[in-house]
Formats: sequence, structure tokens, C-alpha cells
Amino acid sequence: EAHLDHARFMGKAVTTTPYRLVMAGRWRTPMMINADGEGAHIWGELFAVDPSTLAKLDQLEQIGEPGGYIVAQTTVLLQPSATALKALTYLKQPNDIGSVVETLTDHYPLDPQYVPPRNRN
Repeated sequence: EAHLDHARFMGKAVTTTPYRLVMAGRWRTPMMINADGEGAHIWGELFAVDPSTLAKLDQLEQIGEPGGYIVAQTTVLLQPSATALKALTYLKQPNDIGSVVETLTDHYPLDPQYVPPRNRN
């Protein structure tokens, strides 16, 4: 994605706190839900970003807007060393997720029906 052009890929990582992971809405958007300790340890990718890139990501995720994501700090285990690191993640509030299309387990398999923001109209 273009918004990560200036980010540095750190590696695969897994959360130490369980989260619910769903695909929701007409765009089949993957969302981690702010549901304290419910769900599974989520696998994903960890990036180091500069303040400018973080601001762009915050705008993309609609931080501070009604129905947007919230930013939360979580601990992840960077693989393969299992080094514990603090990371920021974007979470949806349970009442902001809309219609859940599918509940996922511990990772997001790229869904061919997902519509990225740049292709939505």
C-alpha cells in the first residue's frame, strides 16, 4: 500500500493480548475489535513508521472521527525471536463495526472480495 512507502518492515508479529478479528461491512474490511481479552492472539506484520506516515495512517483509519478506529498500545512478539515490543494498533469499538460478514481466527487471509479504500466509491 502507498501509505507504507516510507515504513520499514520489521517482520511478522503476534499480539500477546487476545483480540476479536472480523471482516465487516460491504467492503469486507478486516477489523480488530476492542473487546478486552476476547478472541485470539492475532498474527500480523509490524512496521516502524515516522511521524508523517503515522499521521497518514491515522487519517486513513479515521482517528477521532465518528465510527473511526481508536489507537491502542499493545505488546507483540516479533518473530522468529519472540522479542516483546510495544506497538500501536488500530481497533474498532464493538458498536462501530456494522454487519459482521465473517469472524476470523488468528490472522487475516487476504480476501479476494476485500475492497481497498482507494477503490471505494
